[in-house]
Amino acid sequence: MKKVVTLLIALITLQIFVSGQTVKKAQPPNQTAKDTVSTREMDRINWMEFREVVPSKIKTVLLPTGTLEPHGVINNGADNTAPTAMAQQIARRTNAMIAPTLPYGITGSMSDYPGAFQITEAAYRPFVKQILEGLAKNNFRNIIILNGHGSSQTAVLQSVAAEVATPASSSRSAAQ
Repeated sequence: MKKVVTLLIALITLQIFVSGQTVKKAQPPNQTAKDTVSTREMDRINWMEFREVVPSKIKTVLLPTGTLEPHGVINNGADNTAPTAMAQQIARRTNAMIAPTLPYGITGSMSDYPGAFQITEAAYRPFVKQILEGLAKNNFRNIIILNGHGSSQTAVLQSVAAEVATPASSSRSAAQ
């Protein structure tokens, strides 16, 4: 059976200046009704609760991605902070779970600065592909990538998402 997964990439050009503030993990305002899950963060629920809600009540997952690189006076992880905060703000309204943030990416020209990390495309591409396939295997029907970093990382994410969304890719993965 072929599994078709909808993959969307939120291509975000971040023009955000975070002045040393901590991102609060608050629920959106005016939502007092009990949520269908104890938390929207996948790494904070157990397998039994996950089984109860995915995919019967929740079919979408948000995957924040970024990298560590210099941003002048703001934190080196701004490319991670922004998509993670966005995911926390929209998860309940979009009825989505939040996958753990992928904090390392294709940094490129900034990799020589202190505190920056560079993952090569050769390492990043199969890593991201297996994560997307794992999310699909766990019965998510919609995978939304919130990419906080631009550069060639965006093109790689688009390419990998297209591979995973193609039914032939799902068939090959199932055969392996």
